[in-house]
Amino acid sequence: MSVTVYAYPGAPKVTVSPVSGVVCQGNPVSLTATKENTGNTVRWYTQATGGSAVSTSNNSLLTAVRNVPSSEIVPIDANTPRVVNYWVDQSNGGGCRSPRSAISFTVNPGTLISSQPVDQKKMCRTRCCFFSDSNGFRTELSMEKRKCDTHRRRKNNRF
Repeated sequence: MSVTVYAYPGAPKVTVSPVSGVVCQGNPVSLTATKENTGNTVRWYTQATGGSAVSTSNNSLLTAVRNVPSSEIVPIDANTPRVVNYWVDQSNGGGCRSPRSAISFTVNPGTLISSQPVDQKKMCRTRCCFFSDSNGFRTELSMEKRKCDTHRRRKNNRF
């Protein structure tokens, strides 16, 4: 009779792409876990302990990449960034699981235009209009190659 003894694997090393760990809403995020050997299976979780894996990879590579679906990359609200956390473990051929490694990234909300010119005819005459975004910034848009008149813009913005 022979007995095979499997050692517990170490926690996978994890990285996020983009490297900054900060993305705007709707942009792709990739998480990468580096396994101890090519036969190990990687499982991704949204909880530090327990729970069901949201993704599993048992490829023959030393890395397992999870491309996070855009439905999971949603900020809390229009003005608040959201930190998204994942945990990953690996198991070997004997079913021994490693501790989970944590990885996180920040999702910044997209900019929403909250106001636009009301008088479309006036916009066509001046070839310039202003938009306000959800963060309170006012942006100019010129319909020509020249920029909007700075003096008029400052007067309208009350600088």
